[in-house]
Amino acid sequence: MIGNNKSWNHQCKSDGGMTRILVKPQQGRLTHRTVASTIGLSRADSDNHCYGRPITGFEVSYTSNRGFHGTDTFSLEVSGPDGSSFRDDYTINVE
Repeated sequence: MIGNNKSWNHQCKSDGGMTRILVKPQQGRLTHRTVASTIGLSRADSDNHCYGRPITGFEVSYTSNRGFHGTDTFSLEVSGPDGSSFRDDYTINVE
């Protein structure tokens, strides 16, 4: 698993959001699914009154191409319904 994106409102309910691939991995593929999760500490908001409550999350997983060993990279952008967004760059070492 690469990341689990959770976006919530002040009532601690999911309020959507979107994850977009900015740069695809060259030596693998990304898959996604919706998962049951809990609200963690937010890096975008210091109000953490929702911390630990259950929520639906969006999980992204990386799978390397068969036989590949080495380093692969990709970038994701996560945006919220309010228009805010952030970019995450990932480097994967496949052994």
